[in-house]
Amino acid sequence: MVTALAYLASGMQVAYSEAVPAEMIAAQQAASERRMAEETTRQAAVKAAQDAANAAMTTVVTPVVSPATRAAMPTVQGDRLSMPSIGLVASIIPVGLTATNNIDVPAGKQVGRWTGAATPGMPGAVFLDGHVDGVFANLSRAAVGQTFSVVHAGQTFTYKIVHKEVVPLAGIDMNRALSTYGGASEGVNIMTCAGRYVPAIGTYDQRLVVYSVRV
Repeated sequence: MVTALAYLASGMQVAYSEAVPAEMIAAQQAASERRMAEETTRQAAVKAAQDAANAAMTTVVTPVVSPATRAAMPTVQGDRLSMPSIGLVASIIPVGLTATNNIDVPAGKQVGRWTGAATPGMPGAVFLDGHVDGVFANLSRAAVGQTFSVVHAGQTFTYKIVHKEVVPLAGIDMNRALSTYGGASEGVNIMTCAGRYVPAIGTYDQRLVVYSVRV
């Protein structure tokens, strides 16, 4: 008797104690090698797809201001806030308290800087505010990690956004909103309206607060 070797798809060799034609052995071996090659190709394709999916999940796209947006940004003199990531350049004016003991908000396209808080370049948190249907219409698009600048008294100060939060109007913690985030030495906190407008109270039912630290 002639012992021949047959090749299975798994690549294992099995001995048969009977005569097997050489042509059959060659055909079986070729078929086994072909299946192994197809499996190798399939596994490579699966791995490539998984690698691509993982890369897509971990890639962070940094917002870039288009030339058209940058060209449309107004030229503002004096104290000003510049947030290129959302195409914003606006004048900053000092504001105090209203008759109801609330921090005042300037009308239109101006940003208010509460004089009861820190000033840029000094320890503490600068507090800025403005209307969501005005100067801060796009503030919600500002992202953590982005930077912006404040010009005050001829000096430019740069800050990085480190946290954003939307809180109910009734649950605003002004001590938090007027403090630097994470115990930083200097920062800027920006507040505007969010949520839905409630005619009965004449304002929105939420507030967006953007916290930043000086860099």
